[in-house]
Amino acid sequence: MWPFSRRRKWDGVDFMTLIPERVAEVTETDDGEIVVLMPRFAGTMYAGWLQPLLRREKKYIRIPLEARGSYLWRQIDGQRTVGDMVAGFVDAFPEDADQAAERVCHYVYNLEDNRFIRFMNLPER
Repeated sequence: MWPFSRRRKWDGVDFMTLIPERVAEVTETDDGEIVVLMPRFAGTMYAGWLQPLLRREKKYIRIPLEARGSYLWRQIDGQRTVGDMVAGFVDAFPEDADQAAERVCHYVYNLEDNRFIRFMNLPER
């Protein structure tokens, strides 16, 4: 992948108006935190025939989200914009209000980069 292709994807896009939608499977721990389940061999030549042969506990790489990440994951419903999520984040975590927009945008960007979510209204490039 060329280093400039990512930059072009986001040129002229107002990140606050994007609407994220969940793609990845998740589970929830006893204390209410979200664990994202990423297929172990996704994107490799082994994915098609090896992944179905694995036991349930070996099929996925488990990625636990901390409290803020779990909160943001629950906000991703295919209807809220990133701007709405920032406003909710400020209400839920007022101690992080000064950095809320930057933190939420960075977090959502990383979720999309890892293919855990997709943006419903991202213009095709």
